[in-house]
Amino acid sequence: MTPPKSLFSLVLGGLSIHAPGALASESAPAAAPAASPATTLEMKVPTLKLSAVTFFNYGYTFAGEDAVKKQNAFNFERAYVNIEPILDSTWSARITPDLAKPDATGKNYVLRLKFAYIDGKKLGDTGWGVRAGMMGTPFSEALDKAWGFRVLAKTPLDQFGVMSTADLGVSAGYSWGGGDVRLFLLNGEGYEYVETTLGKDYALQLNQTLTEGLNLTFTTLYGTWIGGQSKFWRPKDAAGDPLSGHYDMRLATALLLTWDRGPLRAGLEGAFVRKAHEDVDAINASSVTAYVVPKVGDAGEVPVRFVRFDPNMDSDTGKDDETMHFIAGYAHRFAGQMKVVPNAQIEIHGKDDPTITGFVHLEGKL
Repeated sequence: MTPPKSLFSLVLGGLSIHAPGALASESAPAAAPAASPATTLEMKVPTLKLSAVTFFNYGYTFAGEDAVKKQNAFNFERAYVNIEPILDSTWSARITPDLAKPDATGKNYVLRLKFAYIDGKKLGDTGWGVRAGMMGTPFSEALDKAWGFRVLAKTPLDQFGVMSTADLGVSAGYSWGGGDVRLFLLNGEGYEYVETTLGKDYALQLNQTLTEGLNLTFTTLYGTWIGGQSKFWRPKDAAGDPLSGHYDMRLATALLLTWDRGPLRAGLEGAFVRKAHEDVDAINASSVTAYVVPKVGDAGEVPVRFVRFDPNMDSDTGKDDETMHFIAGYAHRFAGQMKVVPNAQIEIHGKDDPTITGFVHLEGKL
């Protein structure tokens, strides 16, 4: 049986069609045709990237009068599974289910949706990009990435319920060599709450590399008719009693300066928050974060961080509410991206005695 003179071959990642010439007549042999260049049609196949992150620790409180904060326990803080379809060099998506520990005694772990968005980069071979869905908010993402030890503690605006780390909305931005700018339109309630008001958050973030290793990030947000979220956004009168309705306005601004070069990472962030309600005076809050992370050998780091958060900057009524939080430890990386971090944390709330807790944190990345 005479084999065909043309061959169609399907290969992983694309369809290749080879056409060496017309079929020869079966009745009369013909001279061999001149070689013809192969014609190849590429069919791009989407790829799927899977990863996971877990936070686990053991903590023991050595000193402190606050019974709620005392512990002698193993804790499973968080587990993420990242599902990231990559369609091509421009379009991708991300879905991240998040298993979080309960926020009250006796409750079980909570499975919730942390991220679910579509992302477009370098649209039309330009620096423009867009994102839509449940996405990261601008305030926590930059500091978390620079500090690199969310396993030890959240960023202060997240830790004290000022800003959620994710929210529903859209964003658009432009990148250039050494920097980028991005605009956000978000619900304002955060990923743990449904939209209950007509208000929205409008945010802008600017990143710029000043020199090699030195980066500046400026973030600002204006929001109206705030609903949901944490107790920080539940209005109270001057006596501390709850008020009906919602805060009418919030304004937040943060400036982050980071250094990452050679054997040292370091950063300093200052943030200011203002919230207003028609029935009470506006309240101003602030936070200051400073950290240093020197490297030790090929696999070690020494994370040190200080946070001061003041939920009410009023000199007469707000001083009993401020919190200072200090972290110091040693991190050892093993088996690729696994980290074990023995550390001590000191928290001082208002005029209370310090709470001192020793931890051993384990961060697993797959």
